[in-house]
Amino acid sequence: MQAISKGSRKNLSPVERLKRLIISELDAMDKYQDLVLIIYQESHAMNREVLLSLLRSERKHVAQYEKLIEEGIRKGLLKPVNVRMMANMIKMLIDTWVIKRWDLKGKVDLHEMKQGIVDTVFNGILA
Repeated sequence: MQAISKGSRKNLSPVERLKRLIISELDAMDKYQDLVLIIYQESHAMNREVLLSLLRSERKHVAQYEKLIEEGIRKGLLKPVNVRMMANMIKMLIDTWVIKRWDLKGKVDLHEMKQGIVDTVFNGILA
């Protein structure tokens, strides 16, 4: 999932790229929420090869967050944090849109969720 085109990346800070990645992923989660929920619910029934492939894909995806967080830390834009933990925490905040949709439905819209996650993440890790 590419949040921004390769040509414009070099002009954006890692903080801005991280924000765009969060928003882009939330859009994708919203679009494919039924499929994502089925994958979560039925992962226990997947054969080992399929599950391992899914987990490898998820690891690569979380690594995108890690890379941007590390770059932000190196540039002094983000506080030093446990990068793997923070990347997984951001991913879980995004996954909440699907996993907790039963509780959020009618109470929170996608725009509010995007803003809430971005505000929570960056007010918590900005230098």
